[in-house]
Amino acid sequence: HMKAKMLITFLGFFWCLFVTHAQVNLSDYNVSFDGTGATTNHNGFQQAIDDAHTQNTSVLVPPGQIILSDGLIVPSNMVINGSGIAATKIIFDASFSGNVFEGTNFSINSMEIFNTRNIN
Repeated sequence: HMKAKMLITFLGFFWCLFVTHAQVNLSDYNVSFDGTGATTNHNGFQQAIDDAHTQNTSVLVPPGQIILSDGLIVPSNMVINGSGIAATKIIFDASFSGNVFEGTNFSINSMEIFNTRNIN
């Protein structure tokens, strides 16, 4: 019985590890990572945030330059993870004015955020 109990505990640990840490991947949405498509990117990014909130998980933003035309509404306790400071860039186009991310008690990690397209 002890071996069976240990096996169940072991499998339960790995099940939790994989299931509870799944993230919504922004690359599964209609988002361009090459610095184009500001309006479409906004809608896809917001949908990823909304889906992650519904699934009680976080959003993974792959490497690339993502142009956005409008701010994003971020629910409480949401986590948005980039793929590294030098790898993930969120760029709000030159006509943007307003709140970049709107909400309270959320976390944005491992990415750069710019408020204009005119960057190198």
